[in-house]
Amino acid sequence: MTIRTDARGAGRRQAGQATVEYALLLFLLFIVAAGLRIPGTGQIGTGGQYEGNKSFMQACLDAYRVYTVSHYYVLNLPFP
Repeated sequence: MTIRTDARGAGRRQAGQATVEYALLLFLLFIVAAGLRIPGTGQIGTGGQYEGNKSFMQACLDAYRVYTVSHYYVLNLPFP
């Protein structure tokens, strides 16, 4: 019995390995971004207490919320 090696199979394995490495890298970057704190982004909450700094992900989500709310505001203006 002979084992055949296919040139296409080696390329597929390398592409699969690159995909796995890319997914792991993105996962690690997401974990780091979720834990990264940005100084100076805290707010004074109810009762006058300082609520601390936001994480990078919280800052991105807040920016996206402001972006979408601004589009909603512009689209609902009474002017043509």
